[in-house]
Amino acid sequence: MFRVFFVVLGALYLALPQYSYAILPPSFIVSVGSQFVQFFSVIILIVGGVTGSVLMYLRPHFYFVREHLYAVLAALVVIILGSIAGVYMYQEAANKQIYLEQIEALNKQIEEATRMATYVSSSTAAYPTSTGTEGNWESLKDARRLFVNDTLFLYGGDARNPFYLEIDLNRRQVPNGTFMHYYYVVSVFDGEDRSYYDRIFSTSTVPMTTDSILNLTLRPYSDLSTRYEHQGTVLLGDLPVSFSTFNLQGDFITKNFPTYTRYQSIGDGIVTYNNEKIAVQVLSEGIHSSDFEKSIFFEGSDSVNADTRQFVLWDSVGNFYMIDQSVVTPEIPQYTSHTWLLYTDKKEGYTKKSFTSDITAQSIMGGPETGWSITAPDFKNGSIKLSRVKEINDGDAQTRSRVLVEGTIADSDGVREIRGFAFIIK
Repeated sequence: MFRVFFVVLGALYLALPQYSYAILPPSFIVSVGSQFVQFFSVIILIVGGVTGSVLMYLRPHFYFVREHLYAVLAALVVIILGSIAGVYMYQEAANKQIYLEQIEALNKQIEEATRMATYVSSSTAAYPTSTGTEGNWESLKDARRLFVNDTLFLYGGDARNPFYLEIDLNRRQVPNGTFMHYYYVVSVFDGEDRSYYDRIFSTSTVPMTTDSILNLTLRPYSDLSTRYEHQGTVLLGDLPVSFSTFNLQGDFITKNFPTYTRYQSIGDGIVTYNNEKIAVQVLSEGIHSSDFEKSIFFEGSDSVNADTRQFVLWDSVGNFYMIDQSVVTPEIPQYTSHTWLLYTDKKEGYTKKSFTSDITAQSIMGGPETGWSITAPDFKNGSIKLSRVKEINDGDAQTRSRVLVEGTIADSDGVREIRGFAFIIK
């Protein structure tokens, strides 16, 4: 008799459909322990109820039952198994409906987050006129339009064996109030180009570790001045590469509105790998926006075409140059054509801004740009000649290129070598 019971039970298990999803089903998520209790409670309730009801019915027919005992028991087993199967199928259908509703809600959230994940690098972000909206960060938190970016560039080595590392950390508030973190790591190291992308959701804007970013900290100096430094480790291929930055002083503020605050700092750094150390130049950039719909991901940004060239350069005596020029068509109030330059004189210890420069690009037969002539009249009447050393294979769109460059600068102090990197956007 029991053999028949288990055979029927096994047949029901094999006959009923089983669902397999990428996330745990809700009946399991709720509580495994409570599910066992509920399951056996239902079985006991069914068995007891059916048995009691049948016995009450069969009491007047005792002799009939005794003569047909096995048939009555078989009917009783069928009724009990049918009841259990009915409850099981009903519960599975209810769980499946709950699960499908959860998946639908999750898909909607992912679609919304993906729609909002349009990549705007710190080197290509728009520079619109702020609306002048006042407010503080905490009170604007519920606006659900906060955006924070931190980008760190480390550049060193030589023309034959350059080192380039870009860590681009973006945090954008999504409709449910959490923050979508999307990070880019691009490197030229040990003769190879590498690029990594990670996306994480968090309730905080504090950067998080990933498979490629093993750790990264930004901390102020002990005197709580405007100086700050980084320490971190990234995984490039199979090799952990550690770095430290110092002498970052918050040199430039290039936008200063609640809806768009942007700053740049330059400094020095040390990169360590395989017990070897190399000195690098450092550029740190940051963006904070209380309302990215007014300043960064604004309406109409997809229809704007920008012909942009941005150069980040250091000459042989340590002077820093950052040159950004964009020709925008069609121009809209949030994004117009512009030219701006940043300069640091390392020997004299001062910084300067300018908004005047001519950039002429050279190419062969209409191909990629291979050289550039740049004027910087406000920086000791500087004239820069650059040539392309290497284009970084970063997996990005073909309209945007990262390029290592080198050349010479001639100004009132003489002629010197100059090197760095550039972003070319068409």
